[in-house]
Amino acid sequence: CRGLIESVINSVTTFYDNVDILYDDLTARYDQAEEQGDTNYKPWEQIKSHKELKPVLSKYNSVVLAYKTLGAQCPDIYKKVVGTIAEVKTNSQEQIRAVCDPADQLKEMADSSQVVKHCGAGLWSSVGLEEQP
Repeated sequence: CRGLIESVINSVTTFYDNVDILYDDLTARYDQAEEQGDTNYKPWEQIKSHKELKPVLSKYNSVVLAYKTLGAQCPDIYKKVVGTIAEVKTNSQEQIRAVCDPADQLKEMADSSQVVKHCGAGLWSSVGLEEQP
């Protein structure tokens, strides 16, 4: 089980490293657009074409699979760490949403499904991936 625990730790670390790269770059782009007064800048369009989005989502799937493998082969240990799965998912979703809609423009629209479409589940289809449940 030790190797599987290390696999979970490594996959989570790699995933967060990739999320940080995406977050830092998109934050810098947003800040630059703001400084230049670019009112046409739409961060939710930028994220879909960002070169790091697909690796981030792919790494997320790797995290899920690492947890599933741990659960199948080491159920007692899995029971102790199962709560961290929701933490990883929530933290990553919030970080992605923060750069996807930093000024809450989509969130403030009457149709809240736009946030999901552009900053949530819709991101997966934009890069041709499916989220691992």
